[in-house]
Amino acid sequence: MKLKLRIAVVAIFLMVSTVSNCTSTAELIKSGNTAAVVQKINDGADPNDVSDCETPLEAAAAAGNKELVQLLLSKGANPNIRGKECDYENTMSIGGFVLHRDEYIRGKFTPLSFVADVATAKLLVDAGANVKIGGYRYNNHQRTGFAYYRSPLYNAIYEGKYDLAKFLIEKGANVNQYNPKTGENVFETMLTSDKKNKAALSFFSYLKSKGLKNLDLSKAALKKIENKTYQSYRHLSGGHGTSMPENMFELAYKEPERISDRTFCAEEKDYFHYQEFEWTESGQNLAEWIIQRRAATNTLEKPKK
Repeated sequence: MKLKLRIAVVAIFLMVSTVSNCTSTAELIKSGNTAAVVQKINDGADPNDVSDCETPLEAAAAAGNKELVQLLLSKGANPNIRGKECDYENTMSIGGFVLHRDEYIRGKFTPLSFVADVATAKLLVDAGANVKIGGYRYNNHQRTGFAYYRSPLYNAIYEGKYDLAKFLIEKGANVNQYNPKTGENVFETMLTSDKKNKAALSFFSYLKSKGLKNLDLSKAALKKIENKTYQSYRHLSGGHGTSMPENMFELAYKEPERISDRTFCAEEKDYFHYQEFEWTESGQNLAEWIIQRRAATNTLEKPKK
């Protein structure tokens, strides 16, 4: 009987070990199995594993697991590592009848993107995390239409974590981010849509005190960039420059509604959102420039009231 019990215990141990070794570190973190994660990392698992939709550090930060965040950083995790692009689907159904299906692509998020709280965010920032870079979302699986930028500040405000949002702003987060379809300041839209939400309205006033403003779409502003030709842009996260082919610039200038708002960074050999780039020649943010070109070509949609 004792022999059978020992065999059973060994079998259970082997089963747990097998699951821990085969399951990605990010998935283990999301399952809440901290002990298995610690063992996996101490056994040599890559702290910068990008095989899953989320990196281990992003998953740990989103869970608010400070022990794992500190362990991953101590093992060499990059505080600015980007997750890969993945397809997502959220379905709402009753009795097998689908009421709503939300299909989207999410990509290039950082450990700060969905960080749980201020204390965890501070660990990341102290380790060198950049509060000014984030990911993006396509509202379909075909990568058609615009890529919508999602900075750590955007996500914090969206989730109503105003203490976290204030911390990010204190560390340099940009309080001006604009809707590529309408040109509206996305933070103003989020915070003023519900006139009864006093906390949101109060935070909107705070953002205005920190420099929140609407993008200048006046005729004078649009005139300033008219017939201006640019040949290269710079990635704000590292200062790396990339040349823009003449035909690509011409398309963006003349038919800005056809641009998805992502572009290539030659140094990093990857695509990121326009929000993270500026023209080398003028210093203007690419996301703001393309919206102004849409205004100039009458391809911006009217904001919904």
